Amino acid sequence: MRAQIDTTTLRKVAAVRGLVCDAVRARVWPTLLGASAGAAELETHSHKQHRDKSTVACDVERSLWCIQDEDERATKRAELMRILNGVVAKHAHSGCCYYQGLHDVASVLLLVAGESAAGAMLEQLALNHLRDCTRATLEPVTELLNLLFPLIQRCDPELAAFLQRSGVLPFFALSWLLTWHAHQAGVASAARLFDLFIASNPIMPLYVGAAALLEERRAVLAMPCDGAELHRFLTGLDVLGRLSADELAVRRCAFCHPPRAPLMPHSRRARSPCTGCIRQQRCASWRACSCRHTPP
Repeated sequence: MRAQIDTTTLRKVAAVRGLVCDAVRARVWPTLLGASAGAAELETHSHKQHRDKSTVACDVERSLWCIQDEDERATKRAELMRILNGVVAKHAHSGCCYYQGLHDVASVLLLVAGESAAGAMLEQLALNHLRDCTRATLEPVTELLNLLFPLIQRCDPELAAFLQRSGVLPFFALSWLLTWHAHQAGVASAARLFDLFIASNPIMPLYVGAAALLEERRAVLAMPCDGAELHRFLTGLDVLGRLSADELAVRRCAFCHPPRAPLMPHSRRARSPCTGCIRQQRCASWRACSCRHTPP
């Protein structure tokens, strides 16, 4: 019973306040994901063939440029290669596939927690939070993107109407779900966002991207109401351009609760997952809403 209470508290702290430093993250992230270190087993699987092994090699070769020392970068790339190939090869029989962007997620895990813990965490993410991304096609992910405009509508009907009137499709947000914003963000900012994502439901990266989009509303509304123009602009949107990772973690709460909801006394707040969270029942990997026990 105590372990469950601790896990709930850890989720809340990770999502709302962040975990402060990588030493804490290296201990808490595996706990939240239910991951147990198994580097030796993954290394054995990493030598096996799978259909995307050449793609993994190409993506790894253009990863981890944040590491200045060439020898250290080469070492970390070898670790990253083992992690990615090990996870994909181990679960290839269950339809777990590599996709371009998984290396961005794995890189943050590796730099924060090291090879053993990163491999165990990536395995859990590939089978849970990122399961829609690791299927044979990205169709399940593109379906989730259809939640973006309803999220915008919830907080900014004018902006939502403008986007829908332009005819732009939400495909500009695809990388938000595939990379957890790690492709654009520095390691420190990405790690803070990962605190939130690991502690939350699988579409939380969409909430964070929506919060960043709302911050750019003036620039968006000043553009021609043209789908192609907006797609180019929004594809290059810097999610961390105006708001810090901490601010984004706070702003996403606007999508998790009904607008203008009255603040209830603590004793009367619901103790069940937030019913305001927009999600689909098909997200079988949804575990816990980080909004529970937090005020609107």
